[in-house]
Amino acid sequence: MQQLPRGDALLECARDLFRDRLLPTIPADQRHSALMILNAMGIAARQFQSIDRSEPEELARLREFLTGDCGTLTSANRLFAHLIREGAGDPGQPQREKMLAHLRETGRARLVESNPKVLDLADS
Repeated sequence: MQQLPRGDALLECARDLFRDRLLPTIPADQRHSALMILNAMGIAARQFQSIDRSEPEELARLREFLTGDCGTLTSANRLFAHLIREGAGDPGQPQREKMLAHLRETGRARLVESNPKVLDLADS
């Protein structure tokens, strides 16, 4: 059973309070550090929101390339990296396009978490 409020909601609440009430009181020489903290809190909140969806999707895509039980996402990524080092993604290889599509989608998912504004600029 999920405890409420969830971690992403708690982070968003803390981030809003920090931004709206504390940031205006922070001295100018500490403002950059405060903005970095706000940014990190935003990334963490977006990761909380997407983890239930993004990790299973990434693992499902990886299973297209890996044979047998690849276990966790971490072990599947290690096996995928091994395939890349062995040349499975090189030009002319049959799975190259699927592998590149997986890397693009994984990169996009991570960008949604870390800096979604970049995607907004790219789409416009």
